[in-house]
Amino acid sequence: MNTRHGISGGLLRSKRFAIPAIILVLILVGVFVVRPIFAARGQTDPLEGVDTAEVTRSTIQRTVSAFGYLIMPHQVKLTFGGSGKISEVKVKMGDTVKKGDVLARLDITTLEVALLRAEDTFVKARRAYDDSNQPFSEVDIAVARSTLAAAEARLTGAYYSWATDQGSASKWSSVKSAEADLEKAREAWRKIEAGPDPDDVADAERQMKIAQAALDDAKRQIDEAIIVAPYDGIVAQVFVTEGSRASADTTQVISLVDPTRFELQATVDEIDISRVRAGQQVSISVDALPDTTFPGKVTAVGPVGSRQSGVVSFPIIISVDTATTPSQRTSTNRSGGAATSPSTTGGQANATRQQPQGSTPSGGSGLGQATAGSNGQNGNPATGAPPVGQQLPALTTLKEGLTATGTIIIEQKVNVLTVPSRAVRTQRGRSTVEVVAGAATEQRVVVVGITDGTRMEIVSGLQEKERVVIPKTAIRATNVPTGPPSGMGGQGGFR
Repeated sequence: MNTRHGISGGLLRSKRFAIPAIILVLILVGVFVVRPIFAARGQTDPLEGVDTAEVTRSTIQRTVSAFGYLIMPHQVKLTFGGSGKISEVKVKMGDTVKKGDVLARLDITTLEVALLRAEDTFVKARRAYDDSNQPFSEVDIAVARSTLAAAEARLTGAYYSWATDQGSASKWSSVKSAEADLEKAREAWRKIEAGPDPDDVADAERQMKIAQAALDDAKRQIDEAIIVAPYDGIVAQVFVTEGSRASADTTQVISLVDPTRFELQATVDEIDISRVRAGQQVSISVDALPDTTFPGKVTAVGPVGSRQSGVVSFPIIISVDTATTPSQRTSTNRSGGAATSPSTTGGQANATRQQPQGSTPSGGSGLGQATAGSNGQNGNPATGAPPVGQQLPALTTLKEGLTATGTIIIEQKVNVLTVPSRAVRTQRGRSTVEVVAGAATEQRVVVVGITDGTRMEIVSGLQEKERVVIPKTAIRATNVPTGPPSGMGGQGGFR
């Protein structure tokens, strides 16, 4: 009995201590496990709704923008060299022609008659000149030699006959006659030995030159009455009609252009002109082809600016590279993670266009002409260049007078760390970014480099593939050590 009572009492005491322990455990679970779970359900994620972008390596450029018009530098207005009635116009506007093709001609009936007469006169004068240089033929020489020998033999016979006839007067007369014949024969032979008469040769040569000049003039008049294409090209305009009259060198007949050569005659704002120099690479965009850009190069920078409405700008010439395949523009994603292509740098989308000074669609700038090199016979697979005589498809849509923008690359960094420019806050020369650190963000000081207006180079302070916060509203960056982003103020694109 005592044993039983002891066991029962122990169980009662164990239950008394176990129940509070269980309750304590439940309370702790509620406090440290269940409560945080329910609290988390009602809490907002600190990164929810925040735009972020990854730190990536890309190429970044500083650019200057130039606005102007496309021109075809290789063009000519053709005229007749002579006057007369136009008998034939063989082309019309837009026709493609090859070098040497006949485009138009005057009535050359009378000129052709004059040419035939000049040719006949020249043939006769040339024959006379040849004769003066060779006055004696082989037959003439043989006859003269034979005549001289016969005269010598005849004189010898006459002397012998006179001597044997004891000084007969009649025989002496035969001697004198033979002596005269011999002298004539000797004179003729001396002329053969002396060769052509210089006076005769000079006179014949003078007559031949006169005939040659007349023949050349007749040919020139016919050539000037016919217009031929000086190079492969396209007829831009025809100014005359068949049956009308044309004056020598004054009546414009046909305008011919080379459609494979283009230049951008543009202007740059005075603030940016000091950064522009010949040889810089350019990305050219044409308003009429919004999805295509063409490579180019600055070939001339004008030394004299012009002022209009208080704005000073300088003329430049940019050659369009027609041997390289044009590129298609690329766009950035919403967070700014993708680098822009060269054709979209410099904040070009926010530019306000101002027409260039002293430049018209059909006029030049007075800086000279630039020419482009010809393509290879079979094209260039590496650059996409077409064979000689074949235009790139995009080039067929280019025309003189189209409005275009040249984005001039003045500085370029390749394979550098970049972030969207909006992610960088710069105040009093100190640049910072908000970096994603787990479920929160932290502010970090960075050293920045150049910017293209969309992305900014990070020299130090960030690592590749880290993520930065993109503020909902744009942050105005001030006092950036390497200069502000390249926007497009006025006519220039870098301020």
